[in-house]
Amino acid sequence: MKNVFYIQAIRLSGPIVVEWVKVLSEEVGPVKRQARVLANTATDPSWTWPIAQAVRVMDQYGAERFRCWCRVPLRGHNFRQLISDSDFQAEAA
Repeated sequence: MKNVFYIQAIRLSGPIVVEWVKVLSEEVGPVKRQARVLANTATDPSWTWPIAQAVRVMDQYGAERFRCWCRVPLRGHNFRQLISDSDFQAEAA
């Protein structure tokens, strides 16, 4: 059975969610891997705004399941595009 997870790009002040995507996956492992990839590749120069310092995974009940820091501040509106290239189903927020 597929579970609902939310991958969120966040600012640490608050935290404030600046971008997010809803993901359907049978387990949290692939979702965590995708969040790590996003955080590690957050150097794309085409990203301009908004800025985020971390990426986290929330489950359907609102519990944080995973958090990782971006190598550099994550910027831009291509967040959903990066997530949708993964091997599990993603729905735009």
